Amino acid sequence: MGRGLVIITTAMVFIFGIVQMGIVNRHSVETGINIDYATWVQARNVAASGADVAIMELRRDVIWRPAGGLLEFQIGSVMADVVLLEPAADTTLAANQIRVISEATMGQRTARVNALMQRGGNIPTIEAAIGIYTDGAEFTANGTAFTITGEDGKEDDADMKYGIATGTSDVYTEVTTSIGNQQIFQILGKGGTPSIAQVENINEELIELAGYYAEYAKNPTDPNLPGVYFMDNHSLAGQDSLGSEHALQITYVEAGRELTLTGGAKGGGILVLGQDATLTMKGGGSTPFNFYGLVIVLGSAKVRGHMNITGAMMFGGKSETDIDVEISGNIDVAFSSKTIEEVKGFIDGANFDFSTSYRLVSYFE
Repeated sequence: MGRGLVIITTAMVFIFGIVQMGIVNRHSVETGINIDYATWVQARNVAASGADVAIMELRRDVIWRPAGGLLEFQIGSVMADVVLLEPAADTTLAANQIRVISEATMGQRTARVNALMQRGGNIPTIEAAIGIYTDGAEFTANGTAFTITGEDGKEDDADMKYGIATGTSDVYTEVTTSIGNQQIFQILGKGGTPSIAQVENINEELIELAGYYAEYAKNPTDPNLPGVYFMDNHSLAGQDSLGSEHALQITYVEAGRELTLTGGAKGGGILVLGQDATLTMKGGGSTPFNFYGLVIVLGSAKVRGHMNITGAMMFGGKSETDIDVEISGNIDVAFSSKTIEEVKGFIDGANFDFSTSYRLVSYFE
């Protein structure tokens, strides 16, 4: 009995020793893993910080490039090397893109951040005949004589634009709940009737481009691209009041002012209303107000009477209150890719850089 107890005790001590060795080994492995992970996290944080510096500089100044082609960013003893790859060095990039690569090494671990930046063109991204990109809006549509269409003469739904696009869910809800049962058939385009969708919010892009257009309208630099600036309330009537289909121009109405267009007025190019300026269109009788191109409103607009807008109409800005978008009368707003391309080509040929700053497209580690 005594001998058997000794054997059992010895065996238990042996087994316990093996278990303890396993626990110690496991703790050693876990400690190594934790230290390794912590090392990688520190390297990643430095690499991300280096990339953030380059991203911030590109947003501030589109022509910024690090001296010597390399930006060195250091936190403590860890250094990040940041390089910018342009289309000439990276054939996967489009002409308006740039890639930011940041690497940092700590101990045996290296972390890498890859960010893709893209610069906008000289006109905003257009997804619909009417785009509303403010945080809030009060939308009113009266009667059924209006038509808002993104069909663009296309038969394939995939080739169309939306009738109305919004940049936020709140505005989408406002528009969809404000449209009456008989009015849904007046909003045509991608996705069927009513053609209304929430899309990417481009309000910042719209505000930035509107600023460039305003700057040019105040001080036009190219004789082939007229610029017109209204610094006070103004009323216009008659043919070619704001240019024409064949004589495009950039027109800017100062913030807080009102532009009133009456029957017979005609225009072409880009029309911008500054923050909280008001556009009142009163097309009348058998002679509508016709505009060919892009209308950008950084505020409210009352679209009334008899008028045709061929191109696109966009609402944006930083208004502290909901903007008012009112449509009533015999109104036709039709997206036209042909007209927008003509405006874009006209702007492209001007001796002025309207392109927007770089924005972040993708970011991964």
